[in-house]
Order: sequence, then structure tokens, then C-alpha cells
Amino acid sequence: MRITLIVMIAASAVVFCGCAAKVAHTAEQKQPVDAGSKSDKVSIVPMEILGEWKNLTKKQQASMKKWRDEIVDLAGKNEGKLYINGPAERKQVALTFDDGPDGMVTPEILDILKAKEVNASFFYIGNSVKKHPDVEKRVYNEGNLVLNHSMCHPDFHNLAPDKMMKEITDTEDAIYSITGKRPALVRPPYGSVSKEELELLNSSGCKAVIWSSDTLDWSQKDSTSITGNVLDNVRNGDIILMHSNGDKKATAEALPGMIDGLKAKGYTIVTLDKLLGIDAYK
Repeated sequence: MRITLIVMIAASAVVFCGCAAKVAHTAEQKQPVDAGSKSDKVSIVPMEILGEWKNLTKKQQASMKKWRDEIVDLAGKNEGKLYINGPAERKQVALTFDDGPDGMVTPEILDILKAKEVNASFFYIGNSVKKHPDVEKRVYNEGNLVLNHSMCHPDFHNLAPDKMMKEITDTEDAIYSITGKRPALVRPPYGSVSKEELELLNSSGCKAVIWSSDTLDWSQKDSTSITGNVLDNVRNGDIILMHSNGDKKATAEALPGMIDGLKAKGYTIVTLDKLLGIDAYK
């Protein structure tokens, strides 16, 4: 993964670490059915990743498109190990938040989720979990998923296999110490993961989850644009990417309208285990 892509996808993440064959997007979807259980599994076809920011340079846009095509292709070749989205047969979506917890934005997001009576999936950085254990405990106690986003947000491509797995296991330990649960779902930092890295994750009982709907809230800190990226493009099975760390005030501002808009369109908002029909914890 080129450095330019890393900077583009998650510029804000550096504070934590001192230390897609392509599947064409189609508007035609199968008729929705009722939500299923983990035993009611269907084959999931990876969708094109949507979401844009018009202020990206042509070079940045090309780099993002290349990564999106490659990760969707990788997911198609690694069914059950890497997820981009849920099944198109169900009119469900999942809200996911990366890079928390923090002491300001995450609690605000939790207040909104509770008021709107929906739950979300939070991919947490281990170092931040240690700083904000009470926030993590609240996230879990209110019915949201607490999942693995590494210890200090490195690009897995830059780590030796043992170092990469230490990022995962150390974060598991940090989360387990508060929730008593070990996450089985991992979101690789920057969405950067290879087939070999997927095999490592899988051997430790983990599956990787990326996203199909990108709000680009890490860059365009504007609630209207964030909401528009979701509601203008929403499809059955979308996994929606947002962030819940300190400089994402606009994300919290966008969330009530996003939730209301999704419900108005007939979507049910569920956690990733329900969307994908898999276990969230080991």
C-alpha cells in the first residue's frame, strides 16, 4: 500500500502510533427478507465501495479507486475471511465507528444511538481503550459491539507477522480486561490487508471487516457531506464507515439525520454479527 493512500484514507490515525474480480455496482437488488440468524447464512457478494469527496486530487482519486478495486477483489476470493458488506437479500445496514474510544465524541455518539434505539459496531484502538476504559464499558453495556482495530493503528504491510499478531492480541487483551470478551472481528488499519495477513488473522479465529459505504468523515468534516455519502448511495447490506475519535464532531452532528434517513428509507440498522451472520466474539 503506497504511503499516499495511507495518508489519504486515514490521516488522523497517526496520533495513535508514535511508535476488491472487481464486482460492478448494480442498483437492482433482490427483494428484502426478514433478518436471519447466524444459522441462516447466505453467500455474500462483495459490492463496490461507494462514497466520494470532490476535493480529492485526481491522483488521490485514482489511488483510492485502485485500493477499492483491489480490496473488493480480495474479498471475492476470500469469502468468509474478509467482508466488505452484508447480504443484499436483507434491507439491513450496519453503522461502524473506528479509532475510538475518546472522552468526548464517543459519548456523544452513544447518547445519539441510545436516543434513536439503535446499536453500532465500534472498532477500537487498544491504546485508546486503556485511556478510556469507562467509555468502552459503556459502549459494551449498551449493546454495541467492541471490536479490534489494532493497538496503535499501524499498516499491517509494514509489520513482521509476529508484530502484526501482537497488535491484535494486545488489543484483544485490553478489550477483554473490561468486557470479558475477545473480539473475533478485526478492521485492519487503513483497510490495508493482504491474503497472507488474512490467513494469519483466520488462524487466530479472526475475520477482517472493511466497509462498502465510506463517509470520508476523516477528511471532509462536514455533516451534510457525511450524511449525503450514506443516504445518496445506500444499498442493502452496506457497512458504513465512520470514526468516533476526538476531531470527528461533524460525524456526531451527522448521525441523527443519517439514522432518521436510513429508517425513512426502510432500512433496519443492526450490528455486524447480525448483518453478516457470524460471531462477534471468540
